[in-house]
Amino acid sequence: ALRGPADPAPGPREPQGPAAPASGPREPRGPDAPSPGHVVNCTVEGEDSWSTGLEVQCCNGHAVLEQSTDRNWHHICRASATTVPSTAAPPVVTASNASALAPGPVATCTTEGGDPWSTGSEVQCCDSTQAKLEEFDGAWRYICRASASAAVTTAAPTVAIGTAAPVPAAATANSGGEGLVKMNILNWNVHWTNKDTQAMAGVIKESNPDIVGLCEFTASLDDMAAALSAATGRNFAVQPGRGSWQGYGTDILYDQGKWEGLEGGVQKVSCPGTAGGDRAANWAVLRDLAHGKLIITGGVHLSYCAGGCDSTQECELGVLYDNIDRMRGKYPDAAVVWMGDLNRGMSTTIMQNLMQGKIGSRATFALDDLAQTQGNTYYTGGSPIDHILGEAGRFERLSGGLTGQGVTGQHLSGADHFPIRALVHYMS
Repeated sequence: ALRGPADPAPGPREPQGPAAPASGPREPRGPDAPSPGHVVNCTVEGEDSWSTGLEVQCCNGHAVLEQSTDRNWHHICRASATTVPSTAAPPVVTASNASALAPGPVATCTTEGGDPWSTGSEVQCCDSTQAKLEEFDGAWRYICRASASAAVTTAAPTVAIGTAAPVPAAATANSGGEGLVKMNILNWNVHWTNKDTQAMAGVIKESNPDIVGLCEFTASLDDMAAALSAATGRNFAVQPGRGSWQGYGTDILYDQGKWEGLEGGVQKVSCPGTAGGDRAANWAVLRDLAHGKLIITGGVHLSYCAGGCDSTQECELGVLYDNIDRMRGKYPDAAVVWMGDLNRGMSTTIMQNLMQGKIGSRATFALDDLAQTQGNTYYTGGSPIDHILGEAGRFERLSGGLTGQGVTGQHLSGADHFPIRALVHYMS
Protein backbone atom coordinates (compact mmCIF):
# COMPACT_ATOMS: atom_id res chain seq x y z
CA ALA A 1 0.00 0.00 0.00
CA LEU A 2 1.14 3.56 -0.62
CA ARG A 3 2.50 5.34 2.41
CA GLY A 4 0.40 8.32 3.46
CA PRO A 5 1.41 11.32 5.52
CA ALA A 6 0.25 9.62 8.74
CA ASP A 7 2.33 6.50 8.16
CA PRO A 8 5.71 6.02 9.83
CA ALA A 9 8.68 7.39 7.96
CA PRO A 10 11.68 5.15 7.32
CA GLY A 11 14.44 5.05 9.87
CA PRO A 12 15.00 3.73 13.39
CA ARG A 13 12.66 4.75 16.20
CA GLU A 14 14.22 3.17 19.22
CA PRO A 15 16.57 3.84 20.83
CA GLN A 16 17.08 7.40 19.49
CA GLY A 17 18.22 10.81 20.70
CA PRO A 18 21.36 12.05 22.43
CA ALA A 19 20.45 10.38 25.72
CA ALA A 20 19.86 6.95 24.21
CA PRO A 21 22.56 4.53 23.01
CA ALA A 22 22.58 3.46 19.39
CA SER A 23 22.04 -0.13 20.43
CA GLY A 24 21.76 -2.26 23.52
CA PRO A 25 19.14 -3.14 26.12
CA ARG A 26 16.24 -0.85 27.01
CA GLU A 27 16.82 -1.35 30.73
CA PRO A 28 20.04 -1.96 32.68
CA ARG A 29 20.69 -5.66 32.79
CA GLY A 30 20.28 -7.05 36.30
CA PRO A 31 22.23 -9.83 37.97
CA ASP A 32 19.33 -12.26 37.51
CA ALA A 33 19.02 -11.73 33.76
CA PRO A 34 19.62 -14.88 31.69
CA SER A 35 22.92 -15.06 29.90
CA PRO A 36 22.92 -14.86 26.09
CA GLY A 37 21.68 -18.04 24.51
CA HIS A 38 19.68 -19.04 27.58
CA VAL A 39 16.14 -20.26 27.09
CA VAL A 40 13.85 -22.22 29.40
CA ASN A 41 12.89 -25.30 27.39
CA CYS A 42 11.94 -27.78 30.11
CA THR A 43 9.98 -27.82 33.38
CA VAL A 44 11.94 -28.21 36.60
CA GLU A 45 11.17 -30.58 39.50
CA GLY A 46 7.99 -29.69 41.38
CA GLU A 47 6.51 -27.41 38.70
CA ASP A 48 3.46 -27.91 36.48
CA SER A 49 4.48 -28.94 32.97
CA TRP A 50 1.25 -27.42 31.61
CA SER A 51 1.47 -24.06 33.45
CA THR A 52 2.00 -22.11 30.21
CA GLY A 53 -1.09 -23.58 28.60
CA LEU A 54 1.15 -25.79 26.45
CA GLU A 55 3.13 -28.82 27.61
CA VAL A 56 6.79 -28.14 28.38
CA GLN A 57 8.56 -31.47 28.95
CA CYS A 58 10.06 -32.18 32.39
CA CYS A 59 13.81 -31.57 32.66
CA ASN A 60 14.21 -34.79 34.65
CA GLY A 61 11.77 -37.52 35.56
CA HIS A 62 8.14 -37.55 34.50
CA ALA A 63 4.95 -35.53 34.85
CA VAL A 64 2.84 -37.00 37.63
CA LEU A 65 -0.84 -36.19 38.09
CA GLU A 66 -1.32 -34.63 41.53
CA GLN A 67 -3.98 -32.60 43.29
CA SER A 68 -2.66 -29.39 44.84
CA THR A 69 -3.96 -27.47 47.84
CA ASP A 70 -6.17 -25.38 45.54
CA ARG A 71 -8.05 -28.66 44.75
CA ASN A 72 -7.02 -28.50 41.11
CA TRP A 73 -5.25 -31.32 39.28
CA HIS A 74 -1.82 -30.56 37.84
CA HIS A 75 0.91 -32.45 36.00
CA ILE A 76 3.87 -32.00 38.35
CA CYS A 77 7.38 -32.92 37.30
CA ARG A 78 8.75 -35.55 39.71
CA ALA A 79 11.95 -37.59 39.74
CA SER A 80 9.93 -40.78 40.21
CA ALA A 81 6.54 -41.99 39.07
CA THR A 82 5.12 -41.91 42.59
CA THR A 83 2.06 -39.73 42.85
CA VAL A 84 0.44 -38.10 45.84
CA PRO A 85 -2.64 -40.12 46.78
CA SER A 86 -5.97 -38.34 46.91
CA THR A 87 -9.54 -39.33 47.55
CA ALA A 88 -10.94 -36.32 45.71
CA ALA A 89 -12.78 -36.37 42.42
CA PRO A 90 -10.76 -37.75 39.47
CA PRO A 91 -9.04 -35.37 37.06
CA VAL A 92 -11.03 -34.00 34.17
CA VAL A 93 -9.95 -35.15 30.73
CA THR A 94 -10.07 -32.26 28.27
CA ALA A 95 -8.85 -31.42 24.80
CA SER A 96 -5.79 -29.71 26.29
CA ASN A 97 -4.61 -32.51 28.59
CA ALA A 98 -5.89 -35.66 26.93
CA SER A 99 -2.50 -36.45 25.43
CA ALA A 100 -0.86 -36.36 28.86
CA LEU A 101 -3.53 -38.43 30.59
CA ALA A 102 -3.84 -41.18 28.03
CA PRO A 103 -2.08 -42.32 24.85
CA GLY A 104 -3.44 -41.39 21.47
CA PRO A 105 -4.23 -38.14 19.64
CA VAL A 106 -5.80 -35.12 21.33
CA ALA A 107 -9.55 -35.00 20.81
CA THR A 108 -11.13 -32.23 18.78
CA CYS A 109 -14.15 -32.25 21.07
CA THR A 110 -14.52 -32.60 24.84
CA THR A 111 -15.35 -36.15 25.89
CA GLU A 112 -17.76 -37.35 28.59
CA GLY A 113 -16.60 -36.06 31.99
CA GLY A 114 -14.40 -33.30 30.52
CA ASP A 115 -14.56 -29.55 31.11
CA PRO A 116 -15.24 -27.83 27.75
CA TRP A 117 -13.83 -24.50 29.03
CA SER A 118 -10.54 -25.81 30.43
CA THR A 119 -8.49 -24.42 27.52
CA GLY A 120 -9.76 -20.85 27.95
CA SER A 121 -12.05 -21.19 24.93
CA GLU A 122 -15.01 -23.51 24.60
CA VAL A 123 -14.27 -26.89 23.00
CA GLN A 124 -17.69 -28.32 22.17
CA CYS A 125 -18.81 -31.51 23.87
CA CYS A 126 -18.61 -34.60 21.70
CA ASP A 127 -21.75 -36.00 20.11
CA SER A 128 -24.41 -37.35 22.49
CA THR A 129 -23.17 -35.20 25.38
CA GLN A 130 -23.80 -31.63 26.48
CA ALA A 131 -22.25 -29.23 28.98
CA LYS A 132 -23.83 -29.27 32.43
CA LEU A 133 -22.96 -27.15 35.47
CA GLU A 134 -21.66 -29.29 38.32
CA GLU A 135 -19.90 -28.73 41.64
CA PHE A 136 -16.65 -30.44 42.65
CA ASP A 137 -15.41 -29.77 46.20
CA GLY A 138 -16.99 -26.31 46.23
CA ALA A 139 -15.82 -25.38 42.73
CA TRP A 140 -18.28 -24.94 39.86
CA ARG A 141 -17.41 -26.21 36.39
CA TYR A 142 -19.03 -27.16 33.13
CA ILE A 143 -18.79 -30.93 32.55
CA CYS A 144 -19.78 -32.77 29.37
CA ARG A 145 -22.45 -35.30 30.28
CA ALA A 146 -24.94 -37.47 28.44
CA SER A 147 -28.18 -35.52 28.60
CA ALA A 148 -29.87 -37.90 31.06
CA SER A 149 -26.99 -38.08 33.55
CA ALA A 150 -26.33 -34.45 34.42
CA ALA A 151 -26.11 -33.46 38.06
CA VAL A 152 -27.81 -30.09 37.82
CA THR A 153 -28.27 -27.78 40.78
CA THR A 154 -30.09 -24.52 41.23
CA ALA A 155 -27.83 -23.24 43.99
CA ALA A 156 -25.84 -20.10 43.35
CA PRO A 157 -22.30 -20.92 42.15
CA THR A 158 -19.40 -19.95 44.38
CA VAL A 159 -16.03 -18.83 43.09
CA ALA A 160 -13.08 -21.16 43.67
CA ILE A 161 -9.64 -20.06 42.58
CA GLY A 162 -8.59 -21.42 39.23
CA THR A 163 -11.49 -23.83 38.79
CA ALA A 164 -14.70 -22.04 37.85
CA ALA A 165 -15.82 -21.82 34.23
CA PRO A 166 -17.99 -19.16 32.61
CA VAL A 167 -21.58 -19.52 33.79
CA PRO A 168 -24.30 -18.97 31.19
CA ALA A 169 -26.65 -17.11 33.52
CA ALA A 170 -29.65 -15.11 32.37
CA ALA A 171 -27.43 -12.15 31.56
CA THR A 172 -28.15 -9.26 29.27
CA ALA A 173 -25.82 -7.07 27.27
CA ASN A 174 -26.35 -4.22 29.72
CA SER A 175 -26.15 -6.16 32.98
CA GLY A 176 -22.65 -7.50 32.41
CA GLY A 177 -23.73 -11.04 33.29
CA GLU A 178 -22.92 -13.29 36.20
CA GLY A 179 -20.09 -15.76 36.78
CA LEU A 180 -16.60 -15.74 35.34
CA VAL A 181 -15.22 -15.04 31.90
CA LYS A 182 -11.88 -16.64 31.07
CA MET A 183 -9.56 -14.36 29.07
CA ASN A 184 -6.29 -15.30 27.39
CA ILE A 185 -4.32 -12.13 26.63
CA LEU A 186 -1.03 -11.79 24.75
CA ASN A 187 1.19 -8.72 24.34
CA TRP A 188 4.23 -8.47 22.04
CA ASN A 189 6.49 -5.75 20.70
CA VAL A 190 7.13 -7.06 17.19
CA HIS A 191 9.67 -4.36 16.05
CA TRP A 192 8.82 -1.51 13.70
CA THR A 193 10.64 -3.00 10.68
CA ASN A 194 8.88 -6.36 10.95
CA LYS A 195 6.28 -6.92 8.21
CA ASP A 196 6.08 -10.73 8.34
CA THR A 197 2.52 -11.20 9.56
CA GLN A 198 2.63 -14.94 8.86
CA ALA A 199 5.65 -15.45 11.10
CA MET A 200 4.13 -13.30 13.83
CA ALA A 201 0.90 -15.28 13.68
CA GLY A 202 2.90 -18.51 13.91
CA VAL A 203 4.40 -17.37 17.21
CA ILE A 204 1.12 -16.01 18.62
CA LYS A 205 -0.94 -19.12 17.80
CA GLU A 206 1.07 -21.21 20.27
CA SER A 207 -0.56 -19.28 23.14
CA ASN A 208 -4.06 -19.37 21.59
CA PRO A 209 -5.07 -15.90 22.89
CA ASP A 210 -8.44 -14.26 22.36
CA ILE A 211 -7.06 -10.72 22.82
CA VAL A 212 -3.73 -9.65 21.29
CA GLY A 213 -1.86 -6.37 21.81
CA LEU A 214 0.96 -5.54 19.37
CA CYS A 215 3.52 -2.77 19.88
CA GLU A 216 5.53 -1.18 17.05
CA PHE A 217 3.28 -2.84 14.50
CA THR A 218 3.60 -1.04 11.14
CA ALA A 219 2.33 -3.66 8.67
CA SER A 220 -1.31 -4.03 7.59
CA LEU A 221 -3.57 -4.74 10.55
CA ASP A 222 -6.13 -6.33 8.24
CA ASP A 223 -3.41 -8.70 7.01
CA MET A 224 -2.45 -9.41 10.63
CA ALA A 225 -6.06 -10.24 11.55
CA ALA A 226 -6.31 -12.56 8.55
CA ALA A 227 -3.01 -14.27 9.41
CA LEU A 228 -4.07 -14.76 13.04
CA SER A 229 -7.43 -16.16 11.96
CA ALA A 230 -5.78 -18.64 9.59
CA ALA A 231 -3.17 -19.71 12.15
CA THR A 232 -5.45 -20.09 15.17
CA GLY A 233 -8.78 -21.10 13.64
CA ARG A 234 -10.35 -18.14 15.42
CA ASN A 235 -11.91 -15.11 13.71
CA PHE A 236 -9.77 -12.10 14.61
CA ALA A 237 -10.72 -8.48 13.99
CA VAL A 238 -8.94 -5.15 14.40
CA GLN A 239 -10.04 -2.93 17.28
CA PRO A 240 -12.77 -0.37 16.48
CA GLY A 241 -11.62 3.12 15.54
CA ARG A 242 -8.04 2.18 14.72
CA GLY A 243 -7.92 4.18 11.44
CA SER A 244 -4.54 5.35 10.18
CA TRP A 245 -1.23 4.98 11.96
CA GLN A 246 -0.75 7.62 14.67
CA GLY A 247 2.40 6.47 16.43
CA TYR A 248 3.77 3.62 18.49
CA GLY A 249 0.99 2.34 20.73
CA THR A 250 -0.57 -1.05 21.42
CA ASP A 251 -2.82 -2.14 18.57
CA ILE A 252 -5.58 -4.49 19.73
CA LEU A 253 -6.90 -7.51 17.84
CA TYR A 254 -9.64 -9.70 19.26
CA ASP A 255 -11.49 -12.93 18.54
CA GLN A 256 -14.93 -12.07 17.16
CA GLY A 257 -16.18 -15.49 18.22
CA LYS A 258 -15.73 -14.43 21.86
CA TRP A 259 -15.85 -10.62 21.86
CA GLU A 260 -17.84 -7.86 20.18
CA GLY A 261 -16.04 -4.58 19.56
CA LEU A 262 -18.29 -1.70 20.67
CA GLU A 263 -16.03 1.30 20.17
CA GLY A 264 -12.44 2.40 20.35
CA GLY A 265 -9.81 4.64 18.89
CA VAL A 266 -6.21 5.76 18.79
CA GLN A 267 -4.64 9.13 19.65
CA LYS A 268 -1.21 10.46 18.81
CA VAL A 269 0.97 11.06 21.87
CA SER A 270 3.71 13.67 21.66
CA CYS A 271 4.97 15.02 24.96
CA PRO A 272 8.01 17.12 25.92
CA GLY A 273 10.86 14.63 25.78
CA THR A 274 9.06 11.98 23.70
CA ALA A 275 11.82 10.10 21.86
CA GLY A 276 12.02 7.66 18.99
CA GLY A 277 9.04 9.03 17.08
CA ASP A 278 5.46 9.76 18.05
CA ARG A 279 3.78 7.45 20.53
CA ALA A 280 0.10 6.50 20.47
CA ALA A 281 -2.62 5.57 22.96
CA ASN A 282 -5.02 2.82 21.86
CA TRP A 283 -8.30 1.92 23.50
CA ALA A 284 -11.17 -0.45 22.76
CA VAL A 285 -14.38 -1.45 24.52
CA LEU A 286 -15.18 -5.15 24.08
CA ARG A 287 -18.29 -7.08 25.13
CA ASP A 288 -18.11 -10.78 25.99
CA LEU A 289 -20.63 -12.54 23.77
CA ALA A 290 -21.45 -15.28 26.28
CA HIS A 291 -22.33 -13.04 29.21
CA GLY A 292 -22.43 -9.44 28.06
CA LYS A 293 -19.58 -8.44 30.38
CA LEU A 294 -17.57 -5.41 29.27
CA ILE A 295 -13.87 -4.65 29.31
CA ILE A 296 -11.86 -1.57 28.37
CA THR A 297 -8.54 -2.56 26.87
CA GLY A 298 -5.74 -0.95 24.88
CA GLY A 299 -2.31 0.36 25.74
CA VAL A 300 0.67 2.55 24.96
CA HIS A 301 4.36 2.22 24.11
CA LEU A 302 6.32 4.62 26.32
CA SER A 303 9.47 6.39 25.19
CA TYR A 304 12.82 4.86 25.99
CA CYS A 305 15.10 7.09 28.08
CA ALA A 306 18.44 5.66 29.16
CA GLY A 307 18.71 7.95 32.18
CA GLY A 308 15.01 7.93 33.04
CA CYS A 309 12.35 10.46 32.05
CA ASP A 310 9.47 10.11 34.49
CA SER A 311 7.79 13.38 33.54
CA THR A 312 7.76 12.42 29.84
CA GLN A 313 6.40 8.97 30.50
CA GLU A 314 3.81 10.34 32.94
CA CYS A 315 2.63 12.69 30.22
CA GLU A 316 2.40 9.81 27.74
CA LEU A 317 0.51 7.66 30.24
CA GLY A 318 -1.79 10.61 30.90
CA VAL A 319 -3.04 10.60 27.31
CA LEU A 320 -3.87 6.87 27.55
CA TYR A 321 -5.69 7.41 30.85
CA ASP A 322 -7.64 10.38 29.50
CA ASN A 323 -9.24 8.00 27.01
CA ILE A 324 -9.61 5.12 29.47
CA ASP A 325 -11.34 7.43 31.96
CA ARG A 326 -13.65 8.69 29.23
CA MET A 327 -14.66 5.09 28.45
CA ARG A 328 -15.06 4.30 32.16
CA GLY A 329 -17.51 7.18 32.42
CA LYS A 330 -19.50 5.79 29.52
CA TYR A 331 -19.27 2.13 30.60
CA PRO A 332 -19.12 2.26 34.43
CA ASP A 333 -19.39 -1.52 34.87
CA ALA A 334 -16.47 -2.29 32.55
CA ALA A 335 -13.17 -3.53 33.96
CA VAL A 336 -9.89 -2.19 32.59
CA VAL A 337 -7.02 -4.34 31.32
CA TRP A 338 -4.29 -2.68 29.28
CA MET A 339 -0.82 -3.60 28.08
CA GLY A 340 2.29 -2.41 26.29
CA ASP A 341 6.03 -1.91 26.13
CA LEU A 342 6.52 0.54 28.97
CA ASN A 343 10.33 0.56 28.89
CA ARG A 344 10.33 0.32 32.67
CA GLY A 345 10.70 -2.56 35.11
CA MET A 346 8.29 -3.12 37.98
CA SER A 347 10.76 -1.89 40.58
CA THR A 348 10.96 1.64 39.12
CA THR A 349 9.19 4.57 40.73
CA ILE A 350 6.90 5.22 37.78
CA MET A 351 5.71 1.60 37.73
CA GLN A 352 5.28 1.42 41.50
CA ASN A 353 3.19 4.59 41.41
CA LEU A 354 1.14 3.26 38.50
CA MET A 355 0.36 0.03 40.34
CA GLN A 356 -0.77 2.03 43.38
CA GLY A 357 -3.07 4.22 41.28
CA LYS A 358 -0.92 7.29 40.65
CA ILE A 359 0.54 8.97 37.58
CA GLY A 360 2.68 11.73 39.04
CA SER A 361 0.24 13.79 41.13
CA ARG A 362 -2.79 12.40 39.28
CA ALA A 363 -4.93 9.87 41.15
CA THR A 364 -6.11 6.99 38.97
CA PHE A 365 -6.98 3.42 39.97
CA ALA A 366 -4.80 0.66 41.36
CA LEU A 367 -3.58 -2.13 39.09
CA ASP A 368 -2.63 -5.79 39.38
CA ASP A 369 0.26 -7.28 37.43
CA LEU A 370 -1.56 -9.99 35.48
CA ALA A 371 1.44 -11.39 33.61
CA GLN A 372 3.91 -11.34 36.54
CA THR A 373 6.71 -11.93 34.07
CA GLN A 374 10.03 -13.33 35.28
CA GLY A 375 13.01 -12.88 32.97
CA ASN A 376 13.83 -10.50 30.16
CA THR A 377 11.30 -9.45 27.54
CA TYR A 378 13.87 -7.45 25.55
CA TYR A 379 16.09 -9.81 23.62
CA THR A 380 19.47 -8.70 25.04
CA GLY A 381 18.47 -9.23 28.68
CA GLY A 382 17.47 -7.12 31.66
CA SER A 383 14.26 -6.90 33.64
CA PRO A 384 10.84 -7.34 32.01
CA ILE A 385 9.67 -4.07 30.45
CA ASP A 386 6.52 -5.35 28.70
CA HIS A 387 3.46 -5.68 30.91
CA ILE A 388 -0.20 -6.71 31.06
CA LEU A 389 -1.99 -4.76 33.77
CA GLY A 390 -5.53 -5.13 35.10
CA GLU A 391 -7.76 -3.02 37.31
CA ALA A 392 -7.09 -4.20 40.87
CA GLY A 393 -9.53 -6.78 42.20
CA ARG A 394 -11.37 -7.28 38.91
CA PHE A 395 -9.35 -10.21 37.57
CA GLU A 396 -8.16 -13.50 38.98
CA ARG A 397 -4.81 -14.50 37.55
CA LEU A 398 -4.55 -18.15 36.57
CA SER A 399 -1.16 -18.13 34.85
CA GLY A 400 1.05 -15.85 32.82
CA GLY A 401 4.50 -14.53 32.02
CA LEU A 402 6.80 -15.26 29.11
CA THR A 403 5.37 -17.65 26.55
CA GLY A 404 8.63 -19.60 26.49
CA GLN A 405 9.46 -18.54 22.94
CA GLY A 406 12.69 -16.80 22.10
CA VAL A 407 16.38 -17.09 22.96
CA THR A 408 18.25 -14.32 24.75
CA GLY A 409 20.61 -12.64 22.29
CA GLN A 410 18.47 -13.46 19.26
CA HIS A 411 15.46 -11.86 17.60
CA LEU A 412 12.24 -13.89 17.53
CA SER A 413 10.63 -14.01 14.07
CA GLY A 414 11.86 -10.49 13.35
CA ALA A 415 10.97 -9.08 16.80
CA ASP A 416 13.42 -7.72 19.35
CA HIS A 417 11.09 -8.54 22.25
CA PHE A 418 9.61 -11.79 23.51
CA PRO A 419 5.82 -12.16 23.91
CA ILE A 420 4.10 -12.33 27.27
CA ARG A 421 0.65 -13.61 28.18
CA ALA A 422 -1.90 -13.66 30.99
CA LEU A 423 -4.68 -16.19 31.49
CA VAL A 424 -7.25 -14.67 33.85
CA HIS A 425 -10.81 -14.89 35.07
CA TYR A 426 -12.75 -11.66 34.74
CA MET A 427 -14.82 -11.64 37.91
CA SER A 428 -18.10 -9.93 38.79
